[in-house]
Amino acid sequence: MAKQIYSELEKRGIRTFFSYKTLKNEVNSDDLIWLNLVKSRKMILIGSQRDYFESAWVKSEWKRWKFLERLENLYVLVLKHNHEYPKEVLPHELRKSQIYTLDTYDKLISDICSSEQTPTEEDRMRAVIEEEIRKREENSAAERARLEAEETTRRQREAEEAARKQREAEETARKQRETEETARKQREAEETARKQREAEETARK
Repeated sequence: MAKQIYSELEKRGIRTFFSYKTLKNEVNSDDLIWLNLVKSRKMILIGSQRDYFESAWVKSEWKRWKFLERLENLYVLVLKHNHEYPKEVLPHELRKSQIYTLDTYDKLISDICSSEQTPTEEDRMRAVIEEEIRKREENSAAERARLEAEETTRRQREAEEAARKQREAEETARKQRETEETARKQREAEETARKQREAEETARK
């Protein structure tokens, strides 16, 4: 039934969140469900007996919806054809919601679609908030990109500076070796000259 409602609303151009279809293989599904609850204007709750409506998973979702103070936009579909008093299968907190049965399924779809056609003040405020969030996210992304570019430039300058210092160190070492080699040759030349003079002096004697 949930798939049928999802398909029906999507076919009529109403963007619908249905975890089975929308989330699929998402990892942080609980966080995404909460995010989509916050963004949603209406919730459709489907069940056939009280135990289902009070099960931990289902109850957590409509409790969150209640926390958002949106119970007036909660549509409850009770899956019992001949249930004379469908409210009796609901927890007391849900009995003031808009309640439908399979006999009034078409009215459920019609009510949701007709209410979606005229934006409410809440819709307009939500649109403003979502636009503000979008702009902040864009600005945040731009700021992150700027900081990443600055960090890349800084690292590049550090790398260039390190390379320059390495070249300077190599050049200094090369000059030091040349100086030492020149001094060695100078000493060898002087030693050769000294020995030459001694040999000459010995020859004269």
